[in-house]
Amino acid sequence: MGMNVNLDFFYKTASPFFHLFAGEASKLEGFFKTNTLDGNLHVTFINGRKCRTTSVLFKEFQRGLQFPSYFGHNWDAFDECINDLDWLVKETYLVIIIDSQELLTSKIDHISTLHADHFSIFAETLINTAEDWASGLNDDSPSAKAVPFHVIFHCPQAYADKMRFKLIKHGIKEINELTIEI
Repeated sequence: MGMNVNLDFFYKTASPFFHLFAGEASKLEGFFKTNTLDGNLHVTFINGRKCRTTSVLFKEFQRGLQFPSYFGHNWDAFDECINDLDWLVKETYLVIIIDSQELLTSKIDHISTLHADHFSIFAETLINTAEDWASGLNDDSPSAKAVPFHVIFHCPQAYADKMRFKLIKHGIKEINELTIEI
């Protein structure tokens, strides 16, 4: 049994930057934990079940991407930190969100914003981040280089259609489907 994933794809600055894996989380986690031994690839697992509110989403990303202690736990600070990542000193970033169907689903969120839909803000931030990293715009230095930044959204098979629709609805239109071959 293997995945239809060529790891070389995650080292490229070409779209699609977003991927959907519908299936057992343990298979996805196991694959990436055993097949990403390259020191230049930073793989971060985010627990979507924990990220039902923005405050916990910010904490999970701070943990996973090792945001600095001054991280402000708001959308502007999230955008700033996810577009920096200098402290990780890696050439490629891969964020894997397990149970992504649970992301930002709480009706009660204590982070106030003018926008009612936090998932839209999250998706827009990820889109801009992936594009900026790929074009080298995330770095203000004259020697800025393109850096791959990819996100895998995991969900159980039963949520695949809903998750795909949700991603497309919120602007993530190019989605690579990852599957397990038996």
